[in-house]
Amino acid sequence: MTPNVTTAGRAGTPPPVGRVVAGFTVRPIPATSPEIISADEAWHGEAPYSQDALALDFRSRLDDQDFGPQPTRSALLPDPAPLVPRLAQTVIEVVSGQDLGEFFAARILRPLGMSDTSFCVGDADAERLAALYTPGADRKAVRLDALGHAARERPAMLSGGGGLVSTAADYHRFTQMLLRRADSPAGELDGTRLLSPRTAGYMARNHLPGGLDLDTFGRTLYAEFPFRGVGFGLGFAVVTDPVAGRLVCSAGELSWGGGASTAFWIDPQEELTVSFFTQLLPSSAYRIRPQLRQLVYQALID
Repeated sequence: MTPNVTTAGRAGTPPPVGRVVAGFTVRPIPATSPEIISADEAWHGEAPYSQDALALDFRSRLDDQDFGPQPTRSALLPDPAPLVPRLAQTVIEVVSGQDLGEFFAARILRPLGMSDTSFCVGDADAERLAALYTPGADRKAVRLDALGHAARERPAMLSGGGGLVSTAADYHRFTQMLLRRADSPAGELDGTRLLSPRTAGYMARNHLPGGLDLDTFGRTLYAEFPFRGVGFGLGFAVVTDPVAGRLVCSAGELSWGGGASTAFWIDPQEELTVSFFTQLLPSSAYRIRPQLRQLVYQALID
């Protein structure tokens, strides 16, 4: 995560991306435009993603160092979810001088004791890999093994937007590190600090221009939640107004979901983290996440 680099003092106060990633500038592109353009012609401003798409050219080298495969031209969909981690990934690799896998292992996974998390599954752990399923023609779940097979090999291009293979126990440690509790500030777990409390707090604010929510700012991301009253921070959605979203939760809750109907959220007010691991693609195949949220908050009585 880029804030980890900032906390360590490598990037300082976040500068314009163009100072870190050579050749990165931005300009407006209509969302309907078929053209794919280079970074010299791209734009990043305050117009909603539903009206303007971003096209980024990550033609970046630092001191002639090759940081691994990078797309020379890449048109991004009009919502912030794909942009944030992919751009952060490029900044991390340039500033740290490591590829993403090396950085994750050295700065996040090993310090947190997340020994079962990596970009691929080795032969010794192959039988532990859970199967994925998708609705068949008769709406019964059928195995979808293609992604499972892909997880057996290290990707040619490591992605900041997805691709890690992990366990429930490892992911729980990660969300606990981000949780602010009375006995432990956010950014720390079991005495190991990854982020300063203020950096973690900065990540947890709504960074959408003008304080907009995701429902106003971009296209519908998935069908289970409208994202009214939900902004976007540095890596996750942020609840800004539970009433507007008709959500039983706390303001300041952090969350996101995964393609196989997985979900997590972090509620600092209740000192609560929830991780939900399912194996059903696509994300909206079964609308179970709203039910999970209702059950969890109904169980809180103090």
